[in-house]
Amino acid sequence: MRIGLLTNSFVWAGMKDLGQIADWAVENGFEDLEVGPSIGLDEDVFKSIIDGGRIAVSALIYCRNFLSGDRLEAEGHRTALKERIEFASRYCDRFPQWKQP
Repeated sequence: MRIGLLTNSFVWAGMKDLGQIADWAVENGFEDLEVGPSIGLDEDVFKSIIDGGRIAVSALIYCRNFLSGDRLEAEGHRTALKERIEFASRYCDRFPQWKQP
């Protein structure tokens, strides 16, 4: 079993830099990052972390209210979710842990 860390647990403290979060996670014994919606999808940052080999990105999380009564809010959440899915699909070959077994 691998132990992961959801990056959004750092956002309340103002830390949104995925590199800093990855460094802290490695120093504290974590093996995987689950990247939440407060972290931008920057390919270079993801590649740097993964190529560094110290920690894996095991999931892209997007937990928001897709059924909000506010139509614009709900549409915004659906759009953001699609962006994360598209990001993952474009870079699956570069991030082997995202491939289906």
